[in-house]
Amino acid sequence: MGHSRKITWQMKASLVYFLAFVEQDSIRTKIPYPSGPSNEILYLLQEVYNNVVDPHDPRYNTDEYRNYLEVLEWRIKRVRGPSKATSGLTMHSPPRPDAPTVAKLYQLATLVYLERTSTKVSGPSDKITQTVDSAFSILRELETYQWPFPLLIFACEARGDEERVVILDLISKTERKAHVRTLESLKTMVRFVWTQDDLAEEPVDYADKMSALMSISDSVPSFV
Repeated sequence: MGHSRKITWQMKASLVYFLAFVEQDSIRTKIPYPSGPSNEILYLLQEVYNNVVDPHDPRYNTDEYRNYLEVLEWRIKRVRGPSKATSGLTMHSPPRPDAPTVAKLYQLATLVYLERTSTKVSGPSDKITQTVDSAFSILRELETYQWPFPLLIFACEARGDEERVVILDLISKTERKAHVRTLESLKTMVRFVWTQDDLAEEPVDYADKMSALMSISDSVPSFV
């Protein structure tokens, strides 16, 4: 039983690692920061991937580990993206007024992922609800958003048809207006998650949800 759980945990983490760091490679080779998420938030996401442990791990209930999670959450919250005044001040990139929005949504998505994986909460919680509300208040106002990792995380958190429509409309507008490669594979993953949620009588375990996404890994978006 423990071995099976460990495999599930690793598969879940691998998906997030893949999504985040393939995006980082795309940023590094094609779209220099500040048009995408900062290295700082991506490295913190990697730290979550590397250091958050399964509840069966003997470290899980130690004071040292709980304190570490509190510090990690604080570090994520204190990440500051570029301001609108400075977001275009790089040598080879035009001004990008959306850079603060990109950074904020990455920060919020990383906080949700940390909370889900470190507490094993699969249903609603006050902390997650507050973070997701903040994210959707931003998403509703956007015309485009080309970064799949936050979109996938918040699609997994969508509560009801209205929030699902926000995600799908934003993906569609991005495909039409942002001159990006098709996000059809992201839509496939999003719809897969929602189908699993709709069929389940109780909230789907977060690790199981991410493992199920790995089962359609041939549809994971390509960013390079």
